Amino acid sequence: MPYLLAALLLAAIALALAGCRPEPGSRAGVAARLAAVAEQPAPPERWPGALCYAPVGLPDPVEHVCPDCGAKTLYPCTPRSDGLAVGRAYLVGTLLPECRRLLAEVRDLDVRLDESEFCEKCRPGVASPRITLVVRYPDGRDQRTEEVTPDDLRLLAELTSGALTHEGERESRSPLKDHLPRLETLLGVKPEGGD
Repeated sequence: MPYLLAALLLAAIALALAGCRPEPGSRAGVAARLAAVAEQPAPPERWPGALCYAPVGLPDPVEHVCPDCGAKTLYPCTPRSDGLAVGRAYLVGTLLPECRRLLAEVRDLDVRLDESEFCEKCRPGVASPRITLVVRYPDGRDQRTEEVTPDDLRLLAELTSGALTHEGERESRSPLKDHLPRLETLLGVKPEGGD
């Protein structure tokens, strides 16, 4: 890992000295951002806030409108003993809208969510649909990561905004550089120097 960071940092320095900066949305630009985050000192951590509030329930059923074909798919809520919705309805009614909201905060990257597994018309019969992140680079190659969460998209938004801290669940805070392995997975930046 230290060799990767050193290589990325040297690549960023060489580009800066050469008077050219990589495109922010390119693999080299992403690698330079990751190297910059890795070199920053860790900000102070903040511990979680109160856990004494009750979550809001979901409507039954939860409706998914496919952004690709416009078809509607209904997901019934399956309540647990405490009344919370679980499974696919929770993904569609809670996590997917949060992922969409956070995706809009990601800058300088061509990113989108692939929601086709939630659409009964596009992908009929998918038993366990997953939210998939697609990052398209200027060279036309895509990086696909399945089973992304709102936290993953929050990491990308923080990275692209220049933040050095990650705001986690329940108001917790941690250094963004602690999350570099996940960022590398989401962005498809390989240890060989970002190519």
